Amino acid sequence: PKGIRYKYAIPGDSQVVQYEAMVFDARTGKRTSIAIDKWQDQTVDIIYASPASDFLYMLRKNRQANEMEFCRADLTTGQVRVLISEKSPTYLNDQMLQFSVLNSGKDIVWWSERSGWGHYYHYDGNGKLLNRITDGEWVAGKILRVDTGRMEMYFEGHGRNHGLNPYDARLYKAGIRNGRVKELTPEDANHKVRFSPSGGYFIDNFSRPDLTPRSVLRDRNGKLIMELAEADLS
Repeated sequence: PKGIRYKYAIPGDSQVVQYEAMVFDARTGKRTSIAIDKWQDQTVDIIYASPASDFLYMLRKNRQANEMEFCRADLTTGQVRVLISEKSPTYLNDQMLQFSVLNSGKDIVWWSERSGWGHYYHYDGNGKLLNRITDGEWVAGKILRVDTGRMEMYFEGHGRNHGLNPYDARLYKAGIRNGRVKELTPEDANHKVRFSPSGGYFIDNFSRPDLTPRSVLRDRNGKLIMELAEADLS
């Protein structure tokens, strides 16, 4: 065995990594600093830059991980405007945090536990809440695919079927504008899904500790097209 040492910030450290953000004009070399400062020892991630290079979206979080802001930065002036703000009396679960910027920044899909359950919300590009996408006493999980043409999203869900294992993932489809949710993988099992490049089909691998693993092909509406394989447990 060989020990490996590396440095990282822990509570009480006086020297913590600091973030700066700058944008450069590729032709003139002009530099514009972005006013990202909000909290001491915050973390900042650049999420999306507009095709015209006039604005970008970024995510900043305080060191206690109980406040988070989704911001829009004007790349001409360097000014930052808060679009979505999340606060928690304890801790924001950024391990589950999912979001997606659609239609060149005109639509934002955002995950939040503000209701007590993890769900998705639809905002416009200026941070106005348009509608809830998912709702109820269950958790909407990882986004697997977004169809911007149909304005639909495909994601994992947990605990929507009461009485079944809430840790098992199932695939759901939801209308981003209307919030209609449809389950696409009905079997009582844990599902792992991979979409075709076109998004018209997906391979569904599912199993339980007491269920033989199977692999099937479905269309984007969940219709079973064919059985692909079943594990041989002998």
